[in-house]
Amino acid sequence: MSRHSSFRCCCSITPCASAQVVTLPDGSIKIVFPPGEMGGEMRPFRDQTTRVIHRIECVCVGGDGGQKRPIPVESFLDAIHTAAYLGVKLSTLYAWAPFLESTDKRGSRLIFWTEILVNEDIPELENRLPRRADLANERIDRVLGGEVVRRGRHAVGCPKNHELGPCNQPPRPDSLRRRSRKWLRGLGKGKKK
Repeated sequence: MSRHSSFRCCCSITPCASAQVVTLPDGSIKIVFPPGEMGGEMRPFRDQTTRVIHRIECVCVGGDGGQKRPIPVESFLDAIHTAAYLGVKLSTLYAWAPFLESTDKRGSRLIFWTEILVNEDIPELENRLPRRADLANERIDRVLGGEVVRRGRHAVGCPKNHELGPCNQPPRPDSLRRRSRKWLRGLGKGKKK
């Protein structure tokens, strides 16, 4: 079962039979997957992050040129199954999530609505995701416009020789507790927070 065990995982059901290869009368080969509970077939998808195989119940729908593609039967998929279904790492899916129409949240859980994912997001995936060059240009434009993109300890152009601590901030009051933590960090006995 996946690490999110609070809900019923469709891949935790072990199919009673494995996939079989069948040769048709015209000489072509067809893979027959075991049936699922909702009328589909349990298809394996490999998780690109953990390399675990997830079984997702799918039905095959004809696409362009007679090519059939598997479509999940469930109304929504969680992030782990969506990443396995799309063949990407989970971190990649999290980066794509703000740009996908099928993304939704249920409490703290990120889910993807199957119909929207298949009909709108996957065909337009290349156009929906920003290109790396566009993001770099946008970042440069924000910096040139005066926006501080990442706040550091010192302001831009600071000679870094002032004794009051970080730029544009009042100094923190000194206390015995703060001083003892600083000494312990100096001895390597505590992490800086």
